[in-house]
Amino acid sequence: MTENQAPTPHPDRFVVATDGTPAGHIGIKFATREAQRLGLSVELVHVVPAYIPSGSFPMIPDDSMNQYGRQVLTRGIAVAREVAPTIKVTTSLLRGGRVGTIVSRAHDAALIVLGSHPMSVAERFWTGATVPGVAARSSCPVVTVPAEYDGDQQLGRVLVGVKVPAKSADLLAAAFGVAEDLGAELVILHAWKLPAGYDDLVSNETAREEWRVELRAEIERVLPELRIAHPKVSVQIEIEHGAAAGALISASKGADRLVITRPVHGGYFHHLGSTARAVLSEAHCPVEIFPPINTPSAEDLELEIEQANYRALLLS
Repeated sequence: MTENQAPTPHPDRFVVATDGTPAGHIGIKFATREAQRLGLSVELVHVVPAYIPSGSFPMIPDDSMNQYGRQVLTRGIAVAREVAPTIKVTTSLLRGGRVGTIVSRAHDAALIVLGSHPMSVAERFWTGATVPGVAARSSCPVVTVPAEYDGDQQLGRVLVGVKVPAKSADLLAAAFGVAEDLGAELVILHAWKLPAGYDDLVSNETAREEWRVELRAEIERVLPELRIAHPKVSVQIEIEHGAAAGALISASKGADRLVITRPVHGGYFHHLGSTARAVLSEAHCPVEIFPPINTPSAEDLELEIEQANYRALLLS
């Protein structure tokens, strides 16, 4: 067990952050199954707070905090061994801010896995939001696993949410890879809805169908090389009129994995968009968040605006 030592490169390992809760144990089980299937190792990470308030708050001795952290990791090892008795499991007891410490530890990992459960507004305020924080900052893919996830049930579907088809090649390539790896069908979902007020004006079903046809064609134009590279992956394209978050959450009920990417405009502050936050909180299957590869240029943003104006013209 290491304590705040600099990690050596291990791109063949999954980093699993655990807090000792049932949700954390669900994350460990998922990561252990996946690591065993892929021939990788698992590193369990627990972060001890670096700052304890004084004043009216009682001070907690460092040795007591460290002892509790080691107990969390020991229980995590037992959970992993239940799933895969022979898999290599290491542990790291770290100290610091939870989000930054997890991201730093996993900078060279193949994947970060986090157990997740829906949080109330009060919980987010008082405890912070580790899951969206890590997902917004990580340099490697992050998988969040909902508390109700049943790893024994395989549905044979991978779902990917696409926002701008013409700029989704990297995300779709990642989704094709996940689907091929799992031996699953790939469902590409694009959902659209105009701003409040304007959407009520779109009552012409003929215009909506024209938009669906155009969007499907845009997605198909990105797929030829991906189909050649992944010939065993069957593809289904779904175009829905509605909020993206709601459509993805609903469709996740029938998927083994939901694949998304975080916005590229996080900049210095690193944040997730409202759709990604909702999906991380409410999805019914594990969600895999890929970091964006490229930052959009001014030309990319102009193209997105032109596409939006064209679609608005179709509905006018």
